Amino acid sequence: MPQIACQRAQENLKSCICSWPTCARKGNCCLCLRHHLEDEELPACFFTMEVERTYDRSLHRFLNLYRQGFRPVLEAASAEGIECPQRAENKKFCSCTNDDCEFHGICCLCMRSHMSRKTFPACVRELVRAAS
Repeated sequence: MPQIACQRAQENLKSCICSWPTCARKGNCCLCLRHHLEDEELPACFFTMEVERTYDRSLHRFLNLYRQGFRPVLEAASAEGIECPQRAENKKFCSCTNDDCEFHGICCLCMRSHMSRKTFPACVRELVRAAS
């Protein structure tokens, strides 16, 4: 997948705990999420900082934390004025069935919206269900 500039990259970086030194996807949640889900992993923001630094971002590791009561939390954000250049491509990848959702196809805002309510985006929810 080609690197596409993200309008929210600087804002996303404020809550990105990824410690991988050469990660080219930092701040670009769409690319990060897709990259990790393809490997049945989750991005750094789904883990505690201590776990993230082990680079074990496996679904298995996440589910162990989840069963112990850990819930990742990000602050909610607004989609107002956001035009995601990857939105059309993201919608092809997105498994969300809520077509009226203002965040549909804007991964960084979708993740923030769900995680602020301690729920999962559809793409993550499917993996969690399959692995449980």
